[in-house]
Amino acid sequence: MPETNQLPSSQRKNATILFADLSGFTAMSANLDPEEVRDVVNRYFEALAAAVRRYEGSIDKYIGDCVMAVFGVPATHENDAERACRAALDMLSAVRDLASTFGSGSQPPDIHIGVNTGLVVAAPMGSGDSAQFTVMGDAVNLASRLCHEAENGQIALGESTWTLVEHDFDFAPKELRSIKGKGEKVPVFFLRGRSQKTVRERKRSQPALVGRSQEISLAQNLLAQARNKQAALLYVTGDPGIGKSRFSSEISQWASANGYQVLDASAQPLSAIEPYSLWRQLLERHLGIVPGMAPAEASTLFDRIMQSKGVTPEQTISLRATLGLPTSEFELLDDEGRSATISRGWTAFLRRLEAEKPVLLILDDLQWADALSLRLLDQVIDFVPGHAMVLCCLARPEFQHTWTSRSCFHGIALRPLSAEECMALAKALMKDGAAFNQAEAVARADGNPFYLTELSQAAIQNGAGKLPATIEAMILERIDRLERQSRQVLELASVIGREFPDRLLRALANPKHLDSQLPRLSELEFIYEKEVAPELLYLFKHYLTQEATYNSILIQRRKEMHGQVAAAIEQIYKDSLDRYYSVLAQHYEKAADFRRAFECFRLAGDQAQGTTSDSAAVQFYERSESALQMMHEDRPTLRNKWKAFLIIGGIGALSLALGYALERLLPPAHGGHRSSDWSWGYLLGGMMGFVVGLGLLAFWSKRWSFLVYPDRIRIRSKRRAVDIPFEGITGVRVISYQHRPTPRVLWTELKIYYDPRYPKFGMGQMQVLRGVREIIRIECAHHKWRKGYYLDMEEPRPFLQTLERALNRYRSIRSSKVASALR
Repeated sequence: MPETNQLPSSQRKNATILFADLSGFTAMSANLDPEEVRDVVNRYFEALAAAVRRYEGSIDKYIGDCVMAVFGVPATHENDAERACRAALDMLSAVRDLASTFGSGSQPPDIHIGVNTGLVVAAPMGSGDSAQFTVMGDAVNLASRLCHEAENGQIALGESTWTLVEHDFDFAPKELRSIKGKGEKVPVFFLRGRSQKTVRERKRSQPALVGRSQEISLAQNLLAQARNKQAALLYVTGDPGIGKSRFSSEISQWASANGYQVLDASAQPLSAIEPYSLWRQLLERHLGIVPGMAPAEASTLFDRIMQSKGVTPEQTISLRATLGLPTSEFELLDDEGRSATISRGWTAFLRRLEAEKPVLLILDDLQWADALSLRLLDQVIDFVPGHAMVLCCLARPEFQHTWTSRSCFHGIALRPLSAEECMALAKALMKDGAAFNQAEAVARADGNPFYLTELSQAAIQNGAGKLPATIEAMILERIDRLERQSRQVLELASVIGREFPDRLLRALANPKHLDSQLPRLSELEFIYEKEVAPELLYLFKHYLTQEATYNSILIQRRKEMHGQVAAAIEQIYKDSLDRYYSVLAQHYEKAADFRRAFECFRLAGDQAQGTTSDSAAVQFYERSESALQMMHEDRPTLRNKWKAFLIIGGIGALSLALGYALERLLPPAHGGHRSSDWSWGYLLGGMMGFVVGLGLLAFWSKRWSFLVYPDRIRIRSKRRAVDIPFEGITGVRVISYQHRPTPRVLWTELKIYYDPRYPKFGMGQMQVLRGVREIIRIECAHHKWRKGYYLDMEEPRPFLQTLERALNRYRSIRSSKVASALR
């Protein structure tokens, strides 16, 4: 609370009061010195006070072992009740953490908490210098009584607080308790934790949906008809900000409340190259597979769920492939066989879900979906008719499809709001009596609800009601008004993407800042919580907000942040990194770390080749080649002929310098005269300079990289690509030898480096000065005088494993096709 000489005037306000009572100090005091007891108490009070400050509350007073905190006085926030509940949960966690520091023989203190909301009088109490600013009222008394009703480890809430936060937290069933001073039993709600529902199931503080009654009515009618197996494909399109996501949220809530099973997924720009990313996201959410879960753990969980549901082995294989989990039977199928298997598995899976209860399947932002996800979507649409299912697809107008001829197709093009509807929305957006020029905002928004919302917020925050010129300027103006720490958090989040996990953000930003800044950004409606379980996930309110924030970052700083995000992903999700290769590659690419981008694209291609699709693997390999080209362009290598001549000139200069030095060092042979010996110095120097120069020329002029495509090996340099088709490969072996100066080793290396029948690519093993060198030799069907190739790379064993797997798969598929043709 404020200092005595700065006490504000008395006021009546709605506030949320929190009492936290520490118990167990009496028993602990018997075994400790009073000074030790004081130190322990202070540690606990510091932890409790930190939880209050984190959510911008204030400590009213300390009463013995009890802390009284207030949220809403002196500063008011629209979600003070939520802040108090979050602080209470953090207090429980802090006390548990402190308890772990006590020895096994001692009993640490525990805590019980009461929270209540209501009208209070905030005023100075006392006289003179002893006056303190505090809050009084029945709401304070009830909060204190609720604290006594809670047992150790419990948080008791009054009904007034529960009403404000019931959708944001999980509670035990309501209990009626006899409270001292109350004539009737009082409802008490015990807080168990944050809500485990997705954001589509939770009510967010937002104005009522305006101008979409006909569209909502159509969707509800289609859902009602689906109960009688009259399935529907509902396609919703509209410009950015027109309200597609809000529309899907409304019908999702209606469907959940009326007994439908709702499954949803949203395509992301960074996932546009990841095969089946849309369906993978949907399946992970449905099964509860946590991001970052180790592949073995995810596989075990998946198998257990599939067995409990009685899913057939073929369906299990197809769903495993969607999740990117390897299966030996699936790996030996060609692309057509894989697509057919995945399609059969998903239709059977949806049929099983439909048998339990009607299904609403929501797929959002299809304009960013990958090609294989859209292909599977077409196959699912063929399955939809005759089932208790509504498939709701949402996309921007530029998205192309061929669904209009389907009998179950129903299209909705969300129109701009009318002037009357915009005016109604503008009035609903007014907060705390703040005024702005509604007519100007409505005219500028041009019927776009998101634009109108942003305009209204910008006008209110400007004070004078001046409106920005464009939507980008409008968003940037709001961003510019953020505190420095809030803006830094928002910028980091924008680099991660429109969706960003709390765990990843905490690895990049100061956790102490996040505890206060994330609620602040949520309150200002920049972001909101999308999911709490299985992992806390945040989402930008709109893609335009994320895009404007991202574009406001300086390019060099943006590159650094992408590198930091990639490094954090590798650290946090190290047990399941194969799930993030494509995302990692794109972050490294934007960080201009093209070597790591190349490696991650290559690994993503290897994974896709083994689990999902050859065509997806080829796309990854092509992206890796592009990264390789960028790496060569970014590195100061031999880009044209004049640099080669420059190096040759440098070789000559080096030779002359060495020759002169040796000539001066060699003793004269004929009485102090150097008439003939100088030539030997220059000759020796010239040979040494030539060898060193050639080594530098070889090192800088060619850098080869190696990729295993589904049907060939590609060897790539800056300007040249060499393909070795699988159909011509007759054998693969590793030439392994101990590198040391012996005649046998020299003869081996002479054959590797200079045998014209086996051209050599790469110099990866040159760094092995002492130890075992391994060179891969590819044997090919005879083509005139050429018999094969030597591949010299830094890590030959992983490449060899990938190559052998791809070769076996290629030959197996080819044999199957030949056998089918003969039949």
